[in-house]
Amino acid sequence: MVPVPKSEMIQNSKGVQPVGQSSTRNTSKDRIYQDIRRSIILGEYKPGQRLNLEKLAADFQTSVTPVREALLDLASRDFVT
Repeated sequence: MVPVPKSEMIQNSKGVQPVGQSSTRNTSKDRIYQDIRRSIILGEYKPGQRLNLEKLAADFQTSVTPVREALLDLASRDFVT
């Protein structure tokens, strides 16, 4: 498991947890966010590599909506631009 930096942790009534993870359920967006984030950290996606929304949706066997939401979260944390 990849350690989560303190800057990506949030405090809520359930305690401290990584941003983007729900304490009650793990949504498609959350799983996709974590998978893409992990791939970036492990170097599976190279700096500057373009990520194709439709291809990612097909890879994750989902619609583009949760992929788009995950990419927006990743962009807000400077993982993608």
